[in-house]
Amino acid sequence: MTLRFSIAFLFTALTIQSYSQVDFGIRKQKLRPIFIDTTRENIFIYEVPNAILYFKQDDIKNFIDNPENKNVLANYGYKTFQDTLIKKTRQIKITDIYFYYDQRQRDSIFRQQPENVLTKQLNEEFYFLGAGLILRGQFMVYSKANKKFITKGLVAKRQKGYLGQRNLVFYLQDKRQFYGIVTSLGE
Repeated sequence: MTLRFSIAFLFTALTIQSYSQVDFGIRKQKLRPIFIDTTRENIFIYEVPNAILYFKQDDIKNFIDNPENKNVLANYGYKTFQDTLIKKTRQIKITDIYFYYDQRQRDSIFRQQPENVLTKQLNEEFYFLGAGLILRGQFMVYSKANKKFITKGLVAKRQKGYLGQRNLVFYLQDKRQFYGIVTSLGE
């Protein structure tokens, strides 16, 4: 009986695959954004379809340099991002066209403005950084639908996706998604 159970368990374990990319260890969390003085601080602006997110460049640099954040930053390089932050540019603005738009929408955007390799690299490197900073409350969010800065009612939820995939999704107070990442791939 034990041998059959062991073989059945081993077979089950081998057929179910889940590749964890990053583990934030939350199911649901209320978000508390801060106010950022955009006239005094060097800021990073990240525009997504439903919102515009603001981050302090110093917070991003500290997040990357902090050894406690290795669970978020493991296996990912941030050289392009660090090189860009060293330049002390007053304002860095990225429009996310790689994670929130389908190919047809992307092609339409690229017809209006050509694809920039640096923007693409910064966007890819910011994918997990953004989630970590949002969970720590080191951001400010502007809702495009409401045309105002939102300070209350923001929430992050872990959700199941297709074929066992797990996502961490961030919502505005009107239940619209403003940011999201895949935390593990499933099969």
